[in-house]
Amino acid sequence: MDKLVFVIIDGLGDRKCRELYGKTPLEAASKPFLDYFARHGKVGLINVIDPSIAPTSEHGILSLLGYDVIATRFPRGPLEALGIGINVGEELAFRTDFATLRDGIIVDRRAGRIREGVKELERDINQKIYLEDVNFVFKSTIAHRGVLIFYSNKFELSDCISDTDPQAVNVPPNLCKPLILRESEIRTSAIVNEFIRKTHLLLEYHRVNLQRKARGLNEANFLLLRGGGIGLPRVEKISLKYRRFWCCISGSPLEKGIARLVGMEVVDIPEATGDIDTDLRAKARALIERLDEFDCFLIHIKGTDEAGHDGNAELKKEFIEKIDGLFFSELFSNLSLRRTVICVTCDHATPCELGRHSNDPVPVLISGGKIKGDGIDNFSESSCRRGSIRMNGRYLLPMLMELLK
Repeated sequence: MDKLVFVIIDGLGDRKCRELYGKTPLEAASKPFLDYFARHGKVGLINVIDPSIAPTSEHGILSLLGYDVIATRFPRGPLEALGIGINVGEELAFRTDFATLRDGIIVDRRAGRIREGVKELERDINQKIYLEDVNFVFKSTIAHRGVLIFYSNKFELSDCISDTDPQAVNVPPNLCKPLILRESEIRTSAIVNEFIRKTHLLLEYHRVNLQRKARGLNEANFLLLRGGGIGLPRVEKISLKYRRFWCCISGSPLEKGIARLVGMEVVDIPEATGDIDTDLRAKARALIERLDEFDCFLIHIKGTDEAGHDGNAELKKEFIEKIDGLFFSELFSNLSLRRTVICVTCDHATPCELGRHSNDPVPVLISGGKIKGDGIDNFSESSCRRGSIRMNGRYLLPMLMELLK
């Protein structure tokens, strides 16, 4: 039976960068193994969801897995919670980010991508913040990221409330507001705002942040909340739909949560950090070690998205080269391309010039198995425009599964 290796390189797509002399990071990167796969396969461009939509990570990945993210709500908070092993029911879960707030203005939505001291901040938030009628659990996950879960026996929480993250810098944070004027929504939004105020006061004068400020680093003195949700939809399990066993290898809680939601086995790799410093060779080896156990593999690699959000085109190019040299070189050396279909794409573009997700169509390549090539010798946005693949991202996986028959 042929194997499928489905690699999603987060935020890979980009636009021409002045820093790279008019090339995209993918065009500028030296990537002999990805170019080999492209030369012996098909390439093209796909709209992950719709040409008018800049996908979020959760919607982009779920769409690439064949789910209708327009018709079904997939809240980010519960997915991130599931990714760290917490299955929320009636609890209200948010994705959180440590941020830097000065004079009421957000100057850094990621608090300098803080790593040191986050567990101390987590501990004190959980131990020193009190809310009347509501309990909560705050968990830091990777760097500035975290999960916040509210639960109450006193009143019914609601997820019909707004985010506090404005998704921009040099603006004030948003207040949490009820989207429906009912008691549950009004009380829930008030609790969220109370939590934010109290944590800001705690974090502003916390030892960790005073030390960061003394060192010239951005303080993690504010929490931004987004993707609030209560529970998750029931979806058709991917293993039952295609009658193949799936394995997910990722370092990011969101992608682990998505994998668990759709019925994949999730492999935890301590060296996989979900960031630029992730151990790419460890991910490749984890896949190779499990080839006999599973039919299909979902591999998620995050660092390109981080570089795109930071507007660092050179770093994005270098990380693409690292992915090629440490991850795809291992696949090339250890997999039989006759018996393996490899698909490489991304859940959205994160152009360095924007520093955020865009609605640009994204590159895709499919190689191996019985696939005949397009005659295109490299993998990049410009070469993919000349390729044969044109489709909505929702139909990519069904096509891949047909290639395995």
